[in-house]
Amino acid sequence: NSKLFSLIYNFHIIRKDNFVEVLNNEIEPLDELTMMLRKIMLMPTWLVKLKIRDTFLKLDSKIYLGDYNRYYREGDTKPEKIGAPIFMHDMFNRFGVVIVHGYMAAPEEMRHLAEKIYKAGYSVYVVRLRGHGTSPDDLKHAKWQEWNESVNRGYVIMKNSVSEFAICGFSTGAGLALLQAEKKGEKFKALISIAAPLRLQDVRAYLSGAVTVFNSILKKFNMGKKKIEFVPNIPENPDINYSRNPINGIYELDKLMKIVDADLDKITIPALIIQATEDPVVNPESADEIYERIRSTDKKLVKIKSMRHGIVRGHELKAVSGEIISF
Repeated sequence: NSKLFSLIYNFHIIRKDNFVEVLNNEIEPLDELTMMLRKIMLMPTWLVKLKIRDTFLKLDSKIYLGDYNRYYREGDTKPEKIGAPIFMHDMFNRFGVVIVHGYMAAPEEMRHLAEKIYKAGYSVYVVRLRGHGTSPDDLKHAKWQEWNESVNRGYVIMKNSVSEFAICGFSTGAGLALLQAEKKGEKFKALISIAAPLRLQDVRAYLSGAVTVFNSILKKFNMGKKKIEFVPNIPENPDINYSRNPINGIYELDKLMKIVDADLDKITIPALIIQATEDPVVNPESADEIYERIRSTDKKLVKIKSMRHGIVRGHELKAVSGEIISF
């Protein structure tokens, strides 16, 4: 847009109103950078996409290994492959799915589902959320914004791998999938939400905010050693999930879902909502509320008869994967 290079601006507002011209003035004298940009401009689109995808794959791997080594704790940390992002891709695939795991879990939680979707002809990238796949001490420090940034990297990887793709999440991952659909809209072909925690069953989860305030008061009076930082967790998949649940993690989940809850009516893309009928973690009414409030004209609500939360694994997997692939 040549007009951006010719309009007259006040010196103090140009950085806000015309950053294109500011960048031009700052970059032009940098010979090495301008040569690099010209080289990229001459590249075919497929090569640029390949380089972007590989850059973000390496970035995700680097972030994970850095967190894994930093927070490794004997007894808490699972084998390295459990938390590593999963990428299943065929260069001839035109369609794909970004998959997001649940709270206190790791990409390995979604491997079986990812394999079924991949065998159906779709490329798959299973995101690793920050604070997961390492140790509870890592999750204790993670913010919901960092979880969302993890999904954003998965978005970039899939965007540069296929022409069209969906976003799919389980539990907390479903909350993040809903947030992505609210923010990015039709950039996704479809949304799949599995057991999104709009409403939780366990009343203790709602104590996280009070506990965080209590901890802040203790810290103010130099009584930090008495802080409540973790509560025990009996994991459904002990080979994957953490056995200690950080209070701050629950607090971040609560903040995330309040933000998601406020903008559900912004979702208009095709949506599949899946929920276990007797989920012990997420109130099954969450699925009904999400289904009613999103404005998608193409939407489907599926109730899977189960008393488990983790329906992305085990005997419910066949029904769940079948519904997703069919949709």
